[in-house]
Amino acid sequence: MKLLTVFAFICATVFLIVGTFAVLHGVYGSPVPSPAPEPSPDADPKPKADPEPEPEPSPDPEPLPEPAPEPLPEPAPEPLPEPLPEPAPSPVAEPSPNPVAEPNPNPSPVASPMMPQPMLLSDKLDANFVALSASPDPAPAPAPAPAPAPAPAPFPAPLPAPSAVALEPMGYPGSLDDLVPDSIAEALPN
Repeated sequence: MKLLTVFAFICATVFLIVGTFAVLHGVYGSPVPSPAPEPSPDADPKPKADPEPEPEPSPDPEPLPEPAPEPLPEPAPEPLPEPLPEPAPSPVAEPSPNPVAEPNPNPSPVASPMMPQPMLLSDKLDANFVALSASPDPAPAPAPAPAPAPAPAPFPAPLPAPSAVALEPMGYPGSLDDLVPDSIAEALPN
């Protein structure tokens, strides 16, 4: 029995590990291989030959005259951008800055003055802000109406008078000691 418990524990552990790997692999994909560390030149046992060996300095080098630096050419000034052309007047009538309303000679049912203008989101936010800031102390809510008093419950019918009946414990005729053996010796068959 102990061997079966150990086997079940090992199987559950392996199942948990494999299941966790499968879930993580499904979510994140395969792991990215880490880049191999670059070998350092000091640890290389075989030094490579330089393709271009450095010339050794001569014991008495002759000083070379340094060339004079050439003056840098001045950058050419960038041409100024061309001015933008004036926009052509649009055939759509623009609202005039005059606040006095002018009568429209061609009224259309679509642009009727009776139709409400669509409210912009900023207007809604401003209206909400004004409504909230206009009443800092809200009016108290009315008190709830008192609940009606419950009707008195009717009295239950009286129970019949008890009869004189002797009840045996648990419906078994005799003592409870007869149900349970006193010792193992009593429980064994003769």
